[in-house]
Amino acid sequence: MAINNHHAEQEARAKHMRPGFGSVSGWAESNLQFSDRYSKVQPGKFSLDRMPYLREVIDASTDPRVHELVLCFAVQSGKSTALQVMLAHRVAARPTASMMVLPSLKLARSISQEKWLELVKCNPCLTEKMPADRDLIKLDEQRFKDATVWWVGAGSDANLSSRSAGLVFADEIDKFPDWGDKEAPPLQLVGARMESFADWLFVMASTPTLDRGVNIWTEYERGDKRVYMVPCPFCKHQLELGWEGIKYDAAAFDEDSATWNYDRVAESTRYECPGCRELIGHEHKAAMLTAGHWKPTALGEPGRRSYHLNSLYSPFKKWGELSVRFLQDKDSPRGLHYFVNSYLARPWSPSATTVKSSNVEDVIQSSPEYIMGEIPREPDSMFMTVDVQQTELWYLIRASGMSAGKRWTAMVDYGTCVGWDAISAKFQEEYTVKDCPGKTMKCIGGLVDSGYAARRTGGVYEFVLNSGNRFWASKGRGVTVGMKSSVVKQTIEHRGRLVKMVQYDDNLWKERLYLNKIKDRDGGDWWLPRNTGRDYIAQLTAERLVERRMKFGHKELQWEVVGGNHLGDCEKMQLILLESMTIKEPTPAPVQEPVPV
Repeated sequence: MAINNHHAEQEARAKHMRPGFGSVSGWAESNLQFSDRYSKVQPGKFSLDRMPYLREVIDASTDPRVHELVLCFAVQSGKSTALQVMLAHRVAARPTASMMVLPSLKLARSISQEKWLELVKCNPCLTEKMPADRDLIKLDEQRFKDATVWWVGAGSDANLSSRSAGLVFADEIDKFPDWGDKEAPPLQLVGARMESFADWLFVMASTPTLDRGVNIWTEYERGDKRVYMVPCPFCKHQLELGWEGIKYDAAAFDEDSATWNYDRVAESTRYECPGCRELIGHEHKAAMLTAGHWKPTALGEPGRRSYHLNSLYSPFKKWGELSVRFLQDKDSPRGLHYFVNSYLARPWSPSATTVKSSNVEDVIQSSPEYIMGEIPREPDSMFMTVDVQQTELWYLIRASGMSAGKRWTAMVDYGTCVGWDAISAKFQEEYTVKDCPGKTMKCIGGLVDSGYAARRTGGVYEFVLNSGNRFWASKGRGVTVGMKSSVVKQTIEHRGRLVKMVQYDDNLWKERLYLNKIKDRDGGDWWLPRNTGRDYIAQLTAERLVERRMKFGHKELQWEVVGGNHLGDCEKMQLILLESMTIKEPTPAPVQEPVPV
Protein backbone atom coordinates (compact mmCIF):
# COMPACT_ATOMS: atom_id res chain seq x y z
CA MET A 1 0.00 0.00 0.00
CA ALA A 2 2.87 2.30 0.84
CA ILE A 3 4.33 1.68 -2.62
CA ASN A 4 1.04 2.58 -4.32
CA ASN A 5 0.82 5.80 -2.29
CA HIS A 6 4.37 6.66 -3.34
CA HIS A 7 3.51 6.26 -7.03
CA ALA A 8 0.35 8.34 -6.57
CA GLU A 9 2.38 11.14 -5.00
CA GLN A 10 4.83 11.02 -7.93
CA GLU A 11 1.98 11.26 -10.45
CA ALA A 12 0.42 14.17 -8.57
CA ARG A 13 3.70 16.08 -8.53
CA ALA A 14 4.21 15.36 -12.24
CA LYS A 15 0.87 16.99 -13.11
CA HIS A 16 1.97 20.26 -11.50
CA MET A 17 5.52 20.12 -12.77
CA ARG A 18 6.70 22.63 -15.36
CA PRO A 19 7.37 21.26 -18.86
CA GLY A 20 10.86 19.80 -19.09
CA PHE A 21 11.15 19.25 -15.34
CA GLY A 22 9.93 15.65 -15.30
CA SER A 23 11.95 12.46 -14.97
CA VAL A 24 14.92 12.69 -17.32
CA SER A 25 15.68 8.99 -16.95
CA GLY A 26 12.09 8.10 -17.87
CA TRP A 27 12.20 10.43 -20.88
CA ALA A 28 15.50 8.92 -22.02
CA GLU A 29 14.28 5.34 -21.77
CA SER A 30 11.18 6.28 -23.79
CA ASN A 31 12.92 8.33 -26.48
CA LEU A 32 16.60 7.45 -26.90
CA GLN A 33 18.40 4.64 -28.63
CA PHE A 34 22.11 4.00 -29.16
CA SER A 35 23.61 3.00 -32.50
CA ASP A 36 26.30 0.32 -32.78
CA ARG A 37 28.81 3.07 -33.46
CA TYR A 38 27.78 5.03 -30.37
CA SER A 39 27.85 2.06 -28.01
CA LYS A 40 29.46 -1.29 -28.74
CA VAL A 41 28.43 -2.51 -25.29
CA GLN A 42 24.76 -1.44 -25.16
CA PRO A 43 23.39 -0.71 -28.66
CA GLY A 44 19.64 -0.42 -29.18
CA LYS A 45 16.92 1.11 -27.03
CA PHE A 46 18.37 3.03 -24.10
CA SER A 47 17.83 1.34 -20.75
CA LEU A 48 19.13 1.90 -17.24
CA ASP A 49 18.36 -1.63 -16.09
CA ARG A 50 22.07 -2.50 -15.98
CA MET A 51 23.04 0.83 -14.39
CA PRO A 52 20.10 1.67 -12.10
CA TYR A 53 22.37 3.87 -9.99
CA LEU A 54 22.28 6.45 -12.83
CA ARG A 55 18.52 7.10 -12.49
CA GLU A 56 18.74 9.46 -9.51
CA VAL A 57 21.90 11.08 -10.90
CA ILE A 58 20.25 11.88 -14.23
CA ASP A 59 16.94 12.96 -12.66
CA ALA A 60 18.76 15.38 -10.36
CA SER A 61 19.46 17.52 -13.45
CA THR A 62 15.84 18.81 -13.36
CA ASP A 63 15.50 19.08 -9.58
CA PRO A 64 14.96 22.83 -8.94
CA ARG A 65 16.75 22.47 -5.61
CA VAL A 66 19.96 21.32 -7.31
CA HIS A 67 22.30 23.78 -9.05
CA GLU A 68 25.56 21.85 -8.82
CA LEU A 69 26.09 18.15 -9.52
CA VAL A 70 29.42 16.48 -8.78
CA LEU A 71 30.12 13.01 -10.19
CA CYS A 72 33.26 11.35 -8.83
CA PHE A 73 33.03 8.12 -10.83
CA ALA A 74 35.35 5.26 -11.71
CA VAL A 75 36.03 4.28 -15.31
CA GLN A 76 33.31 2.32 -17.17
CA SER A 77 30.64 3.28 -14.67
CA GLY A 78 28.37 5.30 -16.97
CA LYS A 79 29.58 8.83 -16.24
CA SER A 80 29.83 9.89 -19.88
CA THR A 81 26.47 8.30 -20.67
CA ALA A 82 24.83 10.28 -17.88
CA LEU A 83 26.23 13.58 -19.19
CA GLN A 84 25.09 12.99 -22.76
CA VAL A 85 21.59 11.94 -21.66
CA MET A 86 21.27 15.14 -19.63
CA LEU A 87 22.40 17.20 -22.62
CA ALA A 88 20.02 15.37 -24.98
CA HIS A 89 17.09 16.10 -22.66
CA ARG A 90 17.93 19.80 -22.55
CA VAL A 91 18.10 20.05 -26.34
CA ALA A 92 14.93 18.05 -26.98
CA ALA A 93 12.62 18.77 -24.04
CA ARG A 94 13.91 21.82 -22.20
CA PRO A 95 15.87 24.12 -24.57
CA THR A 96 18.78 25.74 -22.77
CA ALA A 97 22.02 27.26 -23.94
CA SER A 98 24.55 24.57 -22.98
CA MET A 99 28.29 24.15 -22.86
CA MET A 100 30.46 21.03 -22.66
CA VAL A 101 33.96 21.77 -21.33
CA LEU A 102 36.76 19.19 -21.68
CA PRO A 103 40.49 19.38 -20.95
CA SER A 104 41.36 20.35 -24.54
CA LEU A 105 39.56 21.64 -27.62
CA LYS A 106 40.85 18.66 -29.61
CA LEU A 107 39.22 16.24 -27.18
CA ALA A 108 36.02 18.30 -27.11
CA ARG A 109 35.71 18.19 -30.89
CA SER A 110 36.46 14.47 -30.96
CA ILE A 111 33.70 13.60 -28.47
CA SER A 112 31.32 16.01 -30.19
CA GLN A 113 31.81 14.17 -33.46
CA GLU A 114 32.16 10.56 -32.36
CA LYS A 115 29.55 10.53 -29.58
CA TRP A 116 27.23 13.50 -29.37
CA LEU A 117 26.46 14.07 -33.06
CA GLU A 118 26.14 10.31 -33.53
CA LEU A 119 23.50 10.34 -30.75
CA VAL A 120 21.72 13.26 -32.42
CA LYS A 121 21.74 11.53 -35.81
CA CYS A 122 20.01 8.33 -34.66
CA ASN A 123 17.29 9.86 -32.44
CA PRO A 124 14.26 11.65 -34.01
CA CYS A 125 13.63 13.65 -30.83
CA LEU A 126 17.00 15.33 -31.48
CA THR A 127 17.15 15.41 -35.27
CA GLU A 128 13.86 17.34 -35.38
CA LYS A 129 15.64 20.08 -33.44
CA MET A 130 18.32 20.39 -36.12
CA PRO A 131 18.22 23.64 -38.16
CA ALA A 132 17.38 23.61 -41.86
CA ASP A 133 20.82 25.04 -42.55
CA ARG A 134 23.11 22.18 -41.51
CA ASP A 135 26.11 24.49 -41.73
CA LEU A 136 24.97 25.75 -38.33
CA ILE A 137 25.96 22.38 -36.86
CA LYS A 138 29.73 22.39 -36.32
CA LEU A 139 31.93 20.28 -34.11
CA ASP A 140 32.43 23.03 -31.53
CA GLU A 141 29.17 24.96 -31.96
CA GLN A 142 25.74 23.55 -32.75
CA ARG A 143 22.88 25.99 -33.26
CA PHE A 144 19.77 23.89 -32.80
CA LYS A 145 16.30 25.44 -33.39
CA ASP A 146 15.77 26.47 -29.78
CA ALA A 147 19.20 26.35 -28.15
CA THR A 148 22.94 26.38 -28.82
CA VAL A 149 25.47 23.83 -27.62
CA TRP A 150 29.15 24.80 -27.38
CA TRP A 151 32.07 22.37 -27.09
CA VAL A 152 35.18 24.05 -25.69
CA GLY A 153 38.57 23.22 -24.22
CA ALA A 154 39.37 24.27 -20.66
CA GLY A 155 42.54 25.96 -21.90
CA SER A 156 40.52 28.57 -23.85
CA ASP A 157 39.85 31.33 -21.33
CA ALA A 158 38.17 33.49 -24.01
CA ASN A 159 35.51 30.88 -24.78
CA LEU A 160 34.88 30.16 -21.12
CA SER A 161 34.57 33.74 -19.94
CA SER A 162 32.60 35.21 -22.86
CA ARG A 163 29.71 32.75 -23.23
CA SER A 164 26.69 32.40 -20.97
CA ALA A 165 24.93 29.07 -20.58
CA GLY A 166 22.24 27.71 -18.31
CA LEU A 167 23.69 24.20 -18.41
CA VAL A 168 27.44 23.56 -18.25
CA PHE A 169 29.24 20.24 -18.08
CA ALA A 170 32.87 20.22 -16.96
CA ASP A 171 34.09 16.71 -17.76
CA GLU A 172 37.40 15.22 -16.56
CA ILE A 173 38.12 18.30 -14.48
CA ASP A 174 41.16 16.73 -12.88
CA LYS A 175 42.90 17.12 -16.24
CA PHE A 176 41.97 20.78 -16.60
CA PRO A 177 44.88 23.25 -16.84
CA ASP A 178 45.80 25.33 -13.84
CA TRP A 179 46.50 28.86 -15.08
CA GLY A 180 48.33 29.84 -11.95
CA ASP A 181 48.12 33.48 -10.87
CA LYS A 182 47.47 34.97 -14.32
CA GLU A 183 43.85 33.91 -14.75
CA ALA A 184 40.98 32.58 -12.70
CA PRO A 185 40.83 28.76 -12.67
CA PRO A 186 38.64 27.25 -15.41
CA LEU A 187 35.91 26.13 -13.01
CA GLN A 188 35.49 29.67 -11.66
CA LEU A 189 35.27 31.13 -15.16
CA VAL A 190 32.57 28.61 -16.05
CA GLY A 191 30.48 29.11 -12.94
CA ALA A 192 30.62 32.91 -13.05
CA ARG A 193 28.56 33.08 -16.26
CA MET A 194 25.63 30.89 -15.18
CA GLU A 195 23.71 32.56 -12.40
CA SER A 196 21.75 34.86 -14.73
CA PHE A 197 19.72 31.77 -15.71
CA ALA A 198 16.83 30.96 -13.39
CA ASP A 199 17.32 27.18 -13.38
CA TRP A 200 21.04 26.96 -14.06
CA LEU A 201 22.91 23.71 -13.54
CA PHE A 202 26.66 23.14 -13.32
CA VAL A 203 27.74 19.48 -13.65
CA MET A 204 31.32 18.58 -12.70
CA ALA A 205 32.53 15.07 -13.47
CA SER A 206 35.81 13.21 -13.43
CA THR A 207 37.75 10.17 -12.43
CA PRO A 208 39.89 11.47 -9.54
CA THR A 209 43.66 11.94 -9.55
CA LEU A 210 45.18 13.64 -6.48
CA ASP A 211 43.74 14.81 -3.18
CA ARG A 212 44.80 18.44 -3.35
CA GLY A 213 44.01 21.59 -5.30
CA VAL A 214 40.76 22.19 -7.19
CA ASN A 215 39.68 18.78 -8.44
CA ILE A 216 36.79 16.34 -8.41
CA TRP A 217 37.54 15.01 -4.93
CA THR A 218 37.56 18.43 -3.26
CA GLU A 219 34.36 19.31 -5.14
CA TYR A 220 32.79 16.03 -4.01
CA GLU A 221 33.74 16.77 -0.41
CA ARG A 222 31.84 20.09 -0.57
CA GLY A 223 28.57 18.31 -1.46
CA ASP A 224 26.32 15.89 0.43
CA LYS A 225 28.65 12.97 -0.44
CA ARG A 226 26.16 10.39 -1.66
CA VAL A 227 27.13 6.72 -1.78
CA TYR A 228 25.15 3.87 -3.34
CA MET A 229 23.86 1.40 -0.76
CA VAL A 230 22.92 -2.14 -1.80
CA PRO A 231 21.35 -4.99 0.21
CA CYS A 232 23.16 -8.22 1.04
CA PRO A 233 21.28 -11.04 -0.75
CA PHE A 234 21.49 -13.19 2.40
CA CYS A 235 20.82 -10.93 5.40
CA LYS A 236 19.56 -7.73 3.64
CA HIS A 237 22.19 -5.67 5.47
CA GLN A 238 22.67 -2.34 3.66
CA LEU A 239 26.26 -1.92 2.56
CA GLU A 240 28.44 0.35 0.46
CA LEU A 241 30.67 -1.71 -1.83
CA GLY A 242 34.30 -0.99 -0.95
CA TRP A 243 37.59 -2.69 -1.68
CA GLU A 244 37.91 -3.93 1.91
CA GLY A 245 35.07 -6.40 1.22
CA ILE A 246 36.80 -8.14 -1.71
CA LYS A 247 38.11 -11.61 -0.80
CA TYR A 248 39.89 -14.22 -2.91
CA ASP A 249 41.57 -17.56 -2.28
CA ALA A 250 44.93 -16.98 -0.61
CA ALA A 251 46.02 -20.42 -1.83
CA ALA A 252 46.13 -18.93 -5.34
CA PHE A 253 49.57 -17.61 -4.38
CA ASP A 254 52.46 -20.02 -5.02
CA GLU A 255 55.12 -19.48 -2.34
CA ASP A 256 57.83 -21.30 -4.29
CA SER A 257 57.53 -19.25 -7.45
CA ALA A 258 56.17 -16.12 -5.69
CA THR A 259 53.46 -15.82 -8.33
CA TRP A 260 49.68 -15.66 -8.37
CA ASN A 261 47.40 -18.02 -10.27
CA TYR A 262 45.26 -15.27 -11.76
CA ASP A 263 42.60 -17.66 -13.09
CA ARG A 264 42.10 -19.01 -9.60
CA VAL A 265 42.00 -15.49 -8.16
CA ALA A 266 39.32 -14.44 -10.65
CA GLU A 267 37.20 -17.56 -10.05
CA SER A 268 37.41 -17.37 -6.25
CA THR A 269 36.76 -13.66 -5.76
CA ARG A 270 33.73 -12.90 -3.60
CA TYR A 271 32.41 -9.94 -1.59
CA GLU A 272 32.16 -10.47 2.17
CA CYS A 273 29.06 -8.96 3.78
CA PRO A 274 30.08 -6.98 6.89
CA GLY A 275 26.79 -8.00 8.51
CA CYS A 276 26.46 -11.78 8.18
CA ARG A 277 29.98 -12.50 6.82
CA GLU A 278 28.54 -14.50 3.94
CA LEU A 279 30.52 -14.44 0.69
CA ILE A 280 28.53 -12.81 -2.10
CA GLY A 281 29.16 -13.94 -5.68
CA HIS A 282 29.31 -11.63 -8.68
CA GLU A 283 26.11 -13.24 -9.97
CA HIS A 284 24.21 -11.44 -7.19
CA LYS A 285 25.41 -7.97 -8.21
CA ALA A 286 22.70 -7.13 -10.76
CA ALA A 287 19.87 -7.75 -8.29
CA MET A 288 21.73 -5.83 -5.58
CA LEU A 289 22.12 -2.82 -7.87
CA THR A 290 18.43 -2.86 -8.80
CA ALA A 291 17.46 -2.84 -5.11
CA GLY A 292 20.02 -0.15 -4.22
CA HIS A 293 19.59 3.52 -3.35
CA TRP A 294 21.72 6.63 -2.94
CA LYS A 295 22.42 7.74 0.63
CA PRO A 296 23.73 11.24 1.52
CA THR A 297 26.45 11.09 4.17
CA ALA A 298 27.01 14.83 4.77
CA LEU A 299 25.03 18.06 4.90
CA GLY A 300 26.92 19.70 2.06
CA GLU A 301 26.64 23.17 0.61
CA PRO A 302 23.13 24.36 -0.37
CA GLY A 303 22.21 23.34 -3.90
CA ARG A 304 25.22 21.01 -4.32
CA ARG A 305 24.68 17.27 -4.69
CA SER A 306 27.70 14.99 -5.00
CA TYR A 307 27.97 11.32 -5.93
CA HIS A 308 30.78 8.78 -5.57
CA LEU A 309 30.89 5.44 -7.40
CA ASN A 310 33.70 2.90 -7.77
CA SER A 311 34.14 0.07 -10.28
CA LEU A 312 32.73 -2.57 -7.93
CA TYR A 313 29.30 -1.29 -9.03
CA SER A 314 30.06 -1.30 -12.76
CA PRO A 315 28.10 -3.89 -14.76
CA PHE A 316 31.05 -4.03 -17.16
CA LYS A 317 33.60 -5.16 -14.55
CA LYS A 318 33.55 -8.48 -12.70
CA TRP A 319 34.91 -8.48 -9.16
CA GLY A 320 37.38 -11.20 -10.16
CA GLU A 321 38.76 -9.02 -12.95
CA LEU A 322 39.36 -6.21 -10.48
CA SER A 323 41.15 -8.57 -8.06
CA VAL A 324 43.53 -9.66 -10.80
CA ARG A 325 44.15 -6.07 -11.86
CA PHE A 326 44.91 -5.10 -8.26
CA LEU A 327 47.44 -7.90 -7.82
CA GLN A 328 49.12 -6.95 -11.08
CA ASP A 329 49.33 -3.27 -10.11
CA LYS A 330 49.88 -3.23 -6.36
CA ASP A 331 53.68 -3.55 -6.32
CA SER A 332 54.20 -0.61 -8.68
CA PRO A 333 53.55 2.91 -7.34
CA ARG A 334 52.35 3.99 -10.79
CA GLY A 335 50.21 0.90 -11.17
CA LEU A 336 48.68 1.28 -7.73
CA HIS A 337 48.14 5.00 -8.40
CA TYR A 338 46.16 4.13 -11.54
CA PHE A 339 44.14 1.42 -9.78
CA VAL A 340 43.17 3.69 -6.88
CA ASN A 341 42.14 6.52 -9.25
CA SER A 342 40.50 4.62 -12.09
CA TYR A 343 38.83 1.71 -10.34
CA LEU A 344 38.32 2.78 -6.73
CA ALA A 345 37.55 6.39 -7.76
CA ARG A 346 39.68 7.61 -4.86
CA PRO A 347 42.37 10.30 -4.94
CA TRP A 348 46.01 9.33 -4.77
CA SER A 349 48.19 10.91 -2.11
CA PRO A 350 51.64 11.13 -3.71
CA SER A 351 54.77 11.96 -1.84
CA ALA A 352 58.33 12.42 -2.97
CA THR A 353 60.12 9.08 -2.60
CA THR A 354 63.86 9.18 -2.13
CA VAL A 355 66.22 6.25 -1.68
CA LYS A 356 68.58 7.29 1.11
CA SER A 357 72.10 6.09 1.75
CA SER A 358 70.79 4.38 4.88
CA ASN A 359 68.50 2.26 2.70
CA VAL A 360 71.48 1.02 0.67
CA GLU A 361 73.48 0.41 3.86
CA ASP A 362 70.58 -1.66 5.24
CA VAL A 363 70.80 -3.86 2.13
CA ILE A 364 74.55 -4.29 2.69
CA GLN A 365 74.06 -5.33 6.32
CA SER A 366 71.24 -7.76 5.51
CA SER A 367 73.23 -9.45 2.71
CA PRO A 368 75.42 -12.54 3.30
CA GLU A 369 78.91 -11.55 4.40
CA TYR A 370 81.22 -11.27 1.39
CA ILE A 371 83.49 -8.64 -0.21
CA MET A 372 83.92 -7.10 -3.65
CA GLY A 373 85.49 -9.46 -6.16
CA GLU A 374 84.05 -12.65 -4.70
CA ILE A 375 80.78 -14.52 -5.14
CA PRO A 376 79.08 -15.44 -1.83
CA ARG A 377 77.49 -18.71 -3.05
CA GLU A 378 77.80 -21.02 -6.02
CA PRO A 379 76.01 -19.32 -8.94
CA ASP A 380 74.52 -20.64 -12.14
CA SER A 381 75.07 -17.43 -14.13
CA MET A 382 76.86 -14.10 -14.07
CA PHE A 383 76.14 -11.04 -16.22
CA MET A 384 77.77 -7.71 -17.02
CA THR A 385 75.84 -4.52 -17.75
CA VAL A 386 77.41 -1.41 -19.27
CA ASP A 387 76.28 2.23 -19.20
CA VAL A 388 77.89 4.21 -22.04
CA GLN A 389 79.12 7.75 -21.43
CA GLN A 390 81.10 10.13 -23.64
CA THR A 391 84.49 9.58 -22.02
CA GLU A 392 84.05 6.34 -20.06
CA LEU A 393 82.12 3.09 -19.81
CA TRP A 394 80.55 2.18 -16.46
CA TYR A 395 80.16 -1.55 -15.81
CA LEU A 396 78.60 -3.69 -13.12
CA ILE A 397 78.76 -7.47 -12.64
CA ARG A 398 76.24 -9.62 -10.75
CA ALA A 399 76.14 -13.36 -10.08
CA SER A 400 72.90 -15.26 -9.60
CA GLY A 401 71.86 -18.67 -8.33
CA MET A 402 69.24 -20.71 -6.48
CA SER A 403 69.11 -21.37 -2.75
CA ALA A 404 66.28 -23.16 -0.92
CA GLY A 405 64.12 -22.89 -4.05
CA LYS A 406 64.62 -19.13 -4.26
CA ARG A 407 66.72 -17.11 -6.71
CA TRP A 408 69.32 -14.70 -5.34
CA THR A 409 71.58 -12.11 -7.01
CA ALA A 410 74.83 -10.69 -5.64
CA MET A 411 76.75 -7.68 -6.90
CA VAL A 412 80.35 -8.80 -7.49
CA ASP A 413 82.19 -5.91 -9.10
CA TYR A 414 81.72 -2.45 -10.63
CA GLY A 415 83.86 0.36 -12.03
CA THR A 416 84.79 2.27 -15.18
CA CYS A 417 86.73 1.39 -18.31
CA VAL A 418 88.05 3.42 -21.22
CA GLY A 419 87.28 1.70 -24.51
CA TRP A 420 85.58 -1.50 -25.55
CA ASP A 421 88.75 -3.58 -25.35
CA ALA A 422 88.91 -2.90 -21.62
CA ILE A 423 85.25 -3.91 -21.25
CA SER A 424 85.94 -7.15 -23.14
CA ALA A 425 88.90 -7.90 -20.86
CA LYS A 426 86.81 -7.26 -17.75
CA PHE A 427 84.09 -9.50 -19.19
CA GLN A 428 86.60 -12.40 -19.40
CA GLU A 429 87.82 -11.92 -15.82
CA GLU A 430 87.17 -14.79 -13.42
CA TYR A 431 85.83 -14.37 -9.87
CA THR A 432 86.17 -16.80 -6.97
CA VAL A 433 83.23 -18.45 -5.22
CA LYS A 434 83.53 -17.95 -1.46
CA ASP A 435 81.81 -21.17 -0.42
CA CYS A 436 83.58 -23.33 -3.04
CA PRO A 437 87.39 -23.18 -2.71
CA GLY A 438 89.11 -23.27 -6.08
CA LYS A 439 85.90 -22.65 -8.04
CA THR A 440 85.70 -19.57 -10.27
CA MET A 441 83.08 -18.01 -12.53
CA LYS A 442 83.11 -15.51 -15.37
CA CYS A 443 80.34 -13.60 -17.17
CA ILE A 444 78.24 -15.36 -19.77
CA GLY A 445 76.50 -12.31 -21.29
CA GLY A 446 75.10 -8.88 -20.68
CA LEU A 447 73.30 -5.73 -21.75
CA VAL A 448 74.78 -2.47 -23.05
CA ASP A 449 72.87 0.79 -22.89
CA SER A 450 72.52 2.16 -26.42
CA GLY A 451 71.46 5.65 -25.53
CA TYR A 452 74.79 7.27 -26.48
CA ALA A 453 76.66 7.02 -29.79
CA ALA A 454 75.12 3.63 -30.53
CA ARG A 455 75.33 3.88 -34.32
CA ARG A 456 78.74 5.37 -34.86
CA THR A 457 81.67 3.25 -36.01
CA GLY A 458 83.08 1.58 -32.92
CA GLY A 459 79.91 2.31 -30.98
CA VAL A 460 77.48 0.09 -29.05
CA TYR A 461 76.05 -1.72 -32.07
CA GLU A 462 79.51 -2.61 -33.34
CA PHE A 463 80.44 -3.97 -29.91
CA VAL A 464 77.24 -6.06 -29.70
CA LEU A 465 77.80 -7.46 -33.19
CA ASN A 466 81.38 -8.37 -32.34
CA SER A 467 80.53 -9.98 -28.98
CA GLY A 468 79.52 -13.31 -30.45
CA ASN A 469 75.90 -13.02 -29.31
CA ARG A 470 76.94 -12.57 -25.69
CA PHE A 471 75.65 -8.98 -25.44
CA TRP A 472 72.37 -7.31 -26.37
CA ALA A 473 71.87 -3.60 -26.91
CA SER A 474 69.23 -2.04 -24.65
CA LYS A 475 67.17 1.10 -24.57
CA GLY A 476 64.79 2.41 -21.90
CA ARG A 477 61.53 4.07 -22.90
CA GLY A 478 60.04 6.73 -20.65
CA VAL A 479 56.80 6.76 -22.67
CA THR A 480 55.64 3.15 -22.96
CA VAL A 481 52.39 3.57 -24.89
CA GLY A 482 52.11 0.67 -27.30
CA MET A 483 54.46 -1.62 -25.35
CA LYS A 484 52.70 -4.93 -24.69
CA SER A 485 55.08 -5.89 -21.89
CA SER A 486 57.74 -4.31 -19.70
CA VAL A 487 60.48 -5.82 -21.89
CA VAL A 488 60.31 -6.11 -25.69
CA LYS A 489 62.98 -8.12 -27.55
CA GLN A 490 63.66 -7.40 -31.20
CA THR A 491 66.35 -7.24 -33.88
CA ILE A 492 67.31 -4.12 -35.80
CA GLU A 493 69.52 -3.58 -38.82
CA HIS A 494 72.88 -1.84 -38.55
CA ARG A 495 75.17 -1.59 -41.58
CA GLY A 496 73.49 -4.61 -43.19
CA ARG A 497 73.72 -6.83 -40.09
CA LEU A 498 71.15 -7.73 -37.42
CA VAL A 499 71.64 -6.36 -33.90
CA LYS A 500 69.88 -7.89 -30.90
CA MET A 501 67.98 -5.17 -29.04
CA VAL A 502 65.79 -5.04 -25.95
CA GLN A 503 63.55 -2.08 -25.15
CA TYR A 504 62.10 -1.75 -21.67
CA ASP A 505 59.70 0.31 -19.57
CA ASP A 506 62.19 2.58 -17.83
CA ASN A 507 59.82 3.79 -15.10
CA LEU A 508 58.71 0.30 -14.13
CA TRP A 509 62.23 -1.05 -13.78
CA LYS A 510 63.31 1.98 -11.76
CA GLU A 511 60.47 1.23 -9.35
CA ARG A 512 61.52 -2.42 -9.17
CA LEU A 513 65.10 -1.41 -8.34
CA TYR A 514 64.84 1.66 -6.12
CA LEU A 515 61.56 1.01 -4.33
CA ASN A 516 61.16 -2.77 -4.26
CA LYS A 517 64.74 -4.04 -4.03
CA ILE A 518 66.44 -1.22 -2.13
CA LYS A 519 63.85 0.68 -0.12
CA ASP A 520 61.45 -2.18 0.68
CA ARG A 521 64.07 -4.96 0.42
CA ASP A 522 61.50 -7.12 -1.30
CA GLY A 523 62.37 -10.77 -0.68
CA GLY A 524 65.85 -10.05 0.73
CA ASP A 525 67.38 -11.76 -2.31
CA TRP A 526 69.25 -8.76 -3.76
CA TRP A 527 72.72 -8.53 -2.19
CA LEU A 528 75.65 -6.12 -1.87
CA PRO A 529 79.20 -6.80 -0.55
CA ARG A 530 80.34 -5.50 2.83
CA ASN A 531 82.93 -3.15 1.31
CA THR A 532 80.58 -1.53 -1.23
CA GLY A 533 82.10 1.89 -2.01
CA ARG A 534 80.64 5.30 -1.23
CA ASP A 535 80.63 6.10 -4.95
CA TYR A 536 78.22 3.20 -5.53
CA ILE A 537 75.94 4.36 -2.71
CA ALA A 538 75.98 7.94 -4.05
CA GLN A 539 74.92 6.81 -7.52
CA LEU A 540 72.18 4.51 -6.20
CA THR A 541 70.68 7.48 -4.34
CA ALA A 542 70.88 9.89 -7.28
CA GLU A 543 67.30 9.37 -8.48
CA ARG A 544 64.07 10.11 -6.69
CA LEU A 545 60.38 9.92 -7.38
CA VAL A 546 58.83 13.40 -7.14
CA GLU A 547 55.47 15.01 -7.80
CA ARG A 548 55.27 17.11 -10.98
CA ARG A 549 52.51 19.32 -12.36
CA MET A 550 51.61 18.17 -15.87
CA LYS A 551 50.42 20.10 -18.93
CA PHE A 552 46.74 20.10 -18.02
CA GLY A 553 47.23 20.93 -14.35
CA HIS A 554 47.04 17.42 -12.87
CA LYS A 555 50.02 15.99 -11.01
CA GLU A 556 51.99 12.82 -11.55
CA LEU A 557 54.97 11.08 -10.01
CA GLN A 558 58.10 11.35 -12.13
CA TRP A 559 61.70 10.28 -11.69
CA GLU A 560 64.21 13.08 -11.21
CA VAL A 561 67.99 12.66 -11.53
CA VAL A 562 69.94 14.65 -8.95
CA GLY A 563 73.43 13.30 -9.64
CA GLY A 564 75.41 10.69 -11.53
CA ASN A 565 73.27 7.54 -11.81
CA HIS A 566 75.30 5.33 -14.15
CA LEU A 567 75.57 2.43 -11.70
CA GLY A 568 71.84 2.74 -11.04
CA ASP A 569 71.26 2.25 -14.77
CA CYS A 570 73.57 -0.78 -14.69
CA GLU A 571 71.64 -2.28 -11.76
CA LYS A 572 68.35 -1.65 -13.56
CA MET A 573 69.60 -3.63 -16.57
CA GLN A 574 70.73 -6.42 -14.23
CA LEU A 575 67.18 -6.77 -12.93
CA ILE A 576 65.90 -7.00 -16.49
CA LEU A 577 68.36 -9.82 -17.19
CA LEU A 578 67.47 -11.60 -13.97
CA GLU A 579 63.71 -11.38 -14.18
CA SER A 580 62.78 -11.06 -17.84
CA MET A 581 65.29 -12.62 -20.23
CA THR A 582 68.18 -14.93 -20.82
CA ILE A 583 71.18 -14.35 -23.06
CA LYS A 584 71.30 -16.99 -25.77
CA GLU A 585 71.17 -17.29 -29.52
CA PRO A 586 67.90 -15.51 -30.43
CA THR A 587 65.28 -16.89 -32.76
CA PRO A 588 65.48 -14.89 -36.00
CA ALA A 589 62.91 -12.10 -35.96
CA PRO A 590 61.61 -9.76 -38.65
CA VAL A 591 63.87 -6.80 -39.22
CA GLN A 592 62.35 -3.62 -37.77
CA GLU A 593 63.14 -0.02 -38.39
CA PRO A 594 66.12 1.15 -36.33
CA VAL A 595 65.21 2.74 -33.03
CA PRO A 596 66.04 6.48 -33.05
CA VAL A 597 68.89 7.37 -30.74
